[in-house]
Amino acid sequence: MSSGTIKRRTFLQTTLAGGLLAACGTPMLHATDAEQPGPLPKLAPHLGQFRNLAGEDRRAQLDFISAQGFPGLQENGLAQRTYQFQQALRRELEGRGLQLGPFVGVAEFAEPLFGSAYPTGHRRFGSRHHQALQIAYRSGASSFIVIPGKRDTTVPYRRQFSRAVEFYQRLTERCEQAQVTLLLEPVHHGSMNSPMFLSSHTEAIELCARVNHPHLRLLFDVYQQDQQLADLEAGLTEAAPWIGHVELGDSLGRKEPGTGSIDFPRLFSILRDHRYDGLLGMEHGTSLSGKAGEIELLASYQRLGLIEPELITH
Repeated sequence: MSSGTIKRRTFLQTTLAGGLLAACGTPMLHATDAEQPGPLPKLAPHLGQFRNLAGEDRRAQLDFISAQGFPGLQENGLAQRTYQFQQALRRELEGRGLQLGPFVGVAEFAEPLFGSAYPTGHRRFGSRHHQALQIAYRSGASSFIVIPGKRDTTVPYRRQFSRAVEFYQRLTERCEQAQVTLLLEPVHHGSMNSPMFLSSHTEAIELCARVNHPHLRLLFDVYQQDQQLADLEAGLTEAAPWIGHVELGDSLGRKEPGTGSIDFPRLFSILRDHRYDGLLGMEHGTSLSGKAGEIELLASYQRLGLIEPELITH
């Protein structure tokens, strides 16, 4: 970190009394009295997000992230990294007291995982999930993201859905042993009739409810859901009991908060009311380039009351 760029920032966060309810079938979030809101969410940048302020070296970037008070890191591309990188990242994060959030573990956009090939292919599908579990164990990640393929137009959807329930009921037992959560990400692809198996947050919620296990949850991507939902706040409220991770990005443009139309104070209020205690992945770009863009990114979260930048320009 350059001593003349940015001073240490202090997160304006509180600690959640107690912990997440661990009973099987209990939603990860719990609605509370409006007079006793939950803690402010915890922001998690990704590697490279502050390369202009911290430099290109990974360890320097982690030092910068830690010095600013960020509690965690999200690294979506972790599965594409080497075995050595994954192990080293775990050591480096633990040495700085940082939590590693989710990575993309299974991202299937072309193949129907629960269609006609399932009777003979389910072991292969399971192997892909187990490989992601091994990466999570090796790197210390708390969760991984799953995009579970396309729909098979030759097989009734409810049959495919029942197969998915059975598949994840078995897999979550392994996840519980490893203390890793699977995060289902619905993908719509912008068409009226999406080809994806999970194309809406309501379908992901139903799958979570049917599997009924605390280690299967929903990833709520604020930017993506704003593209799909008529009422983003209502959708977040509906999904809140099943959310395991949230990704941020303003709409349109997927830049830092304040560059689009999303009401982030209202969204954070909903999360606090439901006592969401997970990370908020900063999965967005910057509206400006270079150091100015990274400083503005930090300032945008300061304006929301989540960090205190104390920016220095020399």
